[in-house]
Amino acid sequence: PYDDSGVSGYLTDAPTNVSLDVGTGTSAGTAYSNASALFLADGNLTNSGNLSVNETQVDWINGTFSNDGALQMTPFGTQGYAVLGFETFTTSQVPSGLTSGTQTVYGNTSAASGAPTGDFVNAGVLNATTATAGFGFFGAGFQNDAGATLNVSGSAYIGTSNDGVTLAGSMSPLAGSLAVVALGGNSVINVQSPISAATSVLLAANTVNISSVIDPLGSFTFFGPESGSAQMNLAAGGSITAANVYLGTEGSASITNFVLNGTINGTSSVLFGSGSNPTGHVKGAGSITTPSLTFANLQGSVHNIISPVIALNGFQVNAENPASTSPALNTVNLSVSADGTTEQGINLKVNGNLAIDSGNTQAIDAGGAIPANANSILYVQATGNVQVNAGTGANNYGGIAVPNTTDRLFQFPGLVYLQAGSGTTNSLTVGSTANPVVISNAYSDSAQVGREGVFLIAPTINYYANSLYTNGNAGVVFAAPDNGLGFPNAIINGNSSNTYVTDGMPTVYFMRSVPTAAYGEELLPSDVFTNENGQLQEMQTFLNLY
Repeated sequence: PYDDSGVSGYLTDAPTNVSLDVGTGTSAGTAYSNASALFLADGNLTNSGNLSVNETQVDWINGTFSNDGALQMTPFGTQGYAVLGFETFTTSQVPSGLTSGTQTVYGNTSAASGAPTGDFVNAGVLNATTATAGFGFFGAGFQNDAGATLNVSGSAYIGTSNDGVTLAGSMSPLAGSLAVVALGGNSVINVQSPISAATSVLLAANTVNISSVIDPLGSFTFFGPESGSAQMNLAAGGSITAANVYLGTEGSASITNFVLNGTINGTSSVLFGSGSNPTGHVKGAGSITTPSLTFANLQGSVHNIISPVIALNGFQVNAENPASTSPALNTVNLSVSADGTTEQGINLKVNGNLAIDSGNTQAIDAGGAIPANANSILYVQATGNVQVNAGTGANNYGGIAVPNTTDRLFQFPGLVYLQAGSGTTNSLTVGSTANPVVISNAYSDSAQVGREGVFLIAPTINYYANSLYTNGNAGVVFAAPDNGLGFPNAIINGNSSNTYVTDGMPTVYFMRSVPTAAYGEELLPSDVFTNENGQLQEMQTFLNLY
């Protein structure tokens, strides 16, 4: 039965395929296997009848175990889980509540150290409804075919070593959680049928493709393996709805990318990455709806590029408050920690109110050095109000002559464009009276054209700090949204006029090259000058763009 040419007395024979067709016919019964029964196939094993597995061993060594009929799984002893799969997974790869080596169905050689080689394909009905804890699988690959049914009581854990996981058939709503972990070189998970769970859903693989609805009541988590990059693809027909959505927050220390053409709804929060787990690109024609969106370690860009016009290329974000039925009145709290090693672009369209902070982003590195992601772009448009709050990034302007180093900073190393809605009641507010915030994007006396300057666009603008830091060749624009003819004057700090307003305006400090300064750079206020349209620009703070 065992094909082992390395052991004396064993011959190398062709694989033997075994087909089980028990318990079928017009008066079909059920074939029950117990501890004294052994089904052994050095090849493919196919069940087309009614098979109940109870504390037994079924070996399929080199081939695939196909269930074309009905397979009833029951737990081993008091374990609580009905388990189908290999004995060779290590303890660290087995979830809490399962004991390695006590599974009821094995796909392995006779030696416990043998490498798992077989796949499991369910084309019929697999029931694990008598288990108090749920269902577990350990094997090379797992496939629930379209038209097949997987019925599980409790939770489900599916772990594969090489050939990935495809969930195309129906799966009963889980009273517990679902965890799918695909290891090995072909680490792919395909979710093509709806998944519901009372607690959580976790998907871990190099690549996860989702084209269906996933809606656990608790959390949804996706992360890559311990090494190598990872990617999640959410198709246009796919959606994820959970209280908290964690995307690439653990697992691989390499970049995790996201192509989101479907919808994500985190009713409490959506979090990308962590301090040790970087997020690459987040792009697509989909949307994220949540009251709290965080990019904890963004190394790439966020956008939906459809046009050469930057204003049209924002990734859609919807504010959500479960207590409200009007998204336009809700607020999304957005935190962006942009700390990539090259230029980054964050382009967002926000439906609703926005409260934004710059996370641990730094506009200038320690010692006055230009950051690696200089010449980046932050372009955010909201339909409601915008509140700009300070980030947590270090204030490295201490060695440069600045008027105030005690106010907290909103930092970004490149273009800062923030726009509120065009309604008469919409406003853009930076900081507050009690906690002034300085917008700071200064890192050079000559930044890349088109990737410098600060643009605050809203009918009413409130800027409570007395200063703003920007690059030496940049402009600072405070204006109302474009009305089709141009950018009208905004009401700034309570002032409104058709002429230049100076009362209550912040002084704009520009990065200049000063060889005698400690860093060779200094922040200085500009001279008064007149722009090409003959309009007076004092401190280079423009009240309009036309």
